[in-house]
Amino acid sequence: MGENEISEYFSLAMSLEYLIITHRDSQGIIYLKSAYNVGLDPQFIELFRTAINEGVIDFPEVEGEFEHATFEGKYILTLAGKKIWITIFINQKSSRHTREALNLFSKDFENHFGGRIKNLYNLFKGDISIFQQESITKKTVEDIIEDTFHLSLKLPYKLGPTKGKKIIEESKKMLNLAKHISRKAKKIINLEDLLHDAKEKLNFNTDEIIYLINDLIENEFLIPIFPEKMEELFS
Repeated sequence: MGENEISEYFSLAMSLEYLIITHRDSQGIIYLKSAYNVGLDPQFIELFRTAINEGVIDFPEVEGEFEHATFEGKYILTLAGKKIWITIFINQKSSRHTREALNLFSKDFENHFGGRIKNLYNLFKGDISIFQQESITKKTVEDIIEDTFHLSLKLPYKLGPTKGKKIIEESKKMLNLAKHISRKAKKIINLEDLLHDAKEKLNFNTDEIIYLINDLIENEFLIPIFPEKMEELFS
């Protein structure tokens, strides 16, 4: 994977705030996900429901089509799937990569959960909790979201073990910056802070910095801290 591609998915991960899946037949929300650093705002979701019902937000009718809009100061991109609409809220204008990622997510979601979508209001009696469970392929919706949008990049990170591991010189410079942030922030590393510090202190361009951050993550020099692990870190 090249620097530009990594930079694009990093940018999308940092900009995405909400993902909402709406059932086309009923126009009911069947799944929603907020980014780790955003949190779920029930009032915002209710405003979104109202906007749909009152026609303030238009959804595309033809499978594969996109609809762009703005809502409550956020950019919206909606894609029509076979049986669903998938809407993402982002804090920057969508790019070609954004549309490609949304299209990929739509196909993966319907491939893994198509039977549940189709039978939601007969066999499953409208019980949307079925989308919180694994598919028959053992995939969860959270797995598909992470595979496509890499939302874990918005999590706080901690330093991983370095003993016995090889590291390239450029990544070593990034790791030293991460260690400095970790000492100041009680073991916590925010990737946006790391990106900002690297822009100021290292002679690398943005794409190179993001590529090196990705290298540290892939080699587990930086490890994401999921919410349920935060308490453990400080205990």
